Amino acid sequence: MGQQQLFPVGRHPRVSIEDLAGSLEVWGWEENSIAVEAAGELPEISQEQDLLKIRGGVGDLTLRIPLGSRFLGGSKAITDLYVRRLSGHVSIEKARDVVLSEISGGTRLSHCEGDLVLEAIQEPAEVLACGADLRARRLGTLRVRHGVGGKVQLSELEEADIDHIGDDLEVRQVRRRCEAGNVGGDCRFEESAEAALSLGNVGGDLRVVQAQRLYANNIGGDVFIQVLAGEVELGNIGGDLSGVALAGPLRLGHVGGDVDLREMGGGVEASAIGGNLSLAGTFPAGSYTRLRVGGDARIILPEQANLKIEAVVSGSISGANVPVPDGGAVSLTYGDGAATMELQVGGDLSLRGAGAPATWGLRRPSWSWSWGPAWDQWGRQLGREFASVGEELGRLGRELGREASEVARELRRRRSWRIDLTGGDCTHERGSESAEARAAILRMVAEGRLSPEEADLLLRGLEN
Repeated sequence: MGQQQLFPVGRHPRVSIEDLAGSLEVWGWEENSIAVEAAGELPEISQEQDLLKIRGGVGDLTLRIPLGSRFLGGSKAITDLYVRRLSGHVSIEKARDVVLSEISGGTRLSHCEGDLVLEAIQEPAEVLACGADLRARRLGTLRVRHGVGGKVQLSELEEADIDHIGDDLEVRQVRRRCEAGNVGGDCRFEESAEAALSLGNVGGDLRVVQAQRLYANNIGGDVFIQVLAGEVELGNIGGDLSGVALAGPLRLGHVGGDVDLREMGGGVEASAIGGNLSLAGTFPAGSYTRLRVGGDARIILPEQANLKIEAVVSGSISGANVPVPDGGAVSLTYGDGAATMELQVGGDLSLRGAGAPATWGLRRPSWSWSWGPAWDQWGRQLGREFASVGEELGRLGRELGREASEVARELRRRRSWRIDLTGGDCTHERGSESAEARAAILRMVAEGRLSPEEADLLLRGLEN
């Protein structure tokens, strides 16, 4: 048993720890005091009202920090922690704001309800349920589960994996990989030329400048991507899409607004574009481009184009330098036709840059296409539908930031001993309460508040 000291505190306790040669373990308890237990040499400890300062010491340190009361919601985290220059590992459960800096070992933060700041942590950092904002800088690996309720800012990381974010995500200089699930706000990536980026649903705008590859599902707002070396695959986009200097192929779902792509080095495929299209690229041999455009399409070809274009156009065709009538299907071959482009255009088609094709002809479309009513109305409707994604994902992210701790409190409450006030005896109503807890977990899965994997962990905890 190590040396232990007890320090009473008030309503807003804070702990500052510096220069500890050992590991740190912190968890919350119901007392209005901070308990400090040192396994080795006792550090210097001083107290200034609600601020407890701990400095130096050799050996591991264990702290118990106060929890506050929450009306009809169980206890809540009220203690802030500031830890700097620590040679071992850090494990913290049920704190409020936490700042960790210059940690030689790994870190595990669980059910923290305030802001988290992580800087210069050498070994992997794990976060379970962050209720507010998260900022991380100069880390190797960061893994977050059960959600971040607020914003996330990352810089100078090897790799990051975050499941849910309630607000914005900003990433700069991630070196290998960054994965994020649902993001309620905007996403911004910069200076990550070697990184593979993977996103789930994004409620706001997406901006990516310098990356290796990009994968994303639905995006509620606008998208801007620039200087990507590999492939890009995006699902449905509610707003506009702009892209510059994309070396690899680009695959899209439905785009509600306009699409403007320049300096494209590979093929482009889109299920449907509600607005206008502007496209300029090299269209290398073997590349495949297929686009369905509700508005006008403007294609800028290289001077020495080498591709075959098959187009079905509702309006006029200009720039082909051949007598093509309006409103029909045309086949144009430039050079040897080494690349392929298929276009379905609801408005006018403008071709620029390549001069007259080597061969051309009028033909019936090789695919069926129903024009349908009012493509511009369809595009605007798509934009409105995805505009609501941001609000929904923001709500989801904020809930997930608190979900795990609330479920854990509920399970502890249901499995606790109860006092029979009539007889004065203690009775353990474990069977029926476990059944209720199990039903509550399954209900959260059905409502989408827990994933099947998270539910499985909780159910196994009940069985144990």
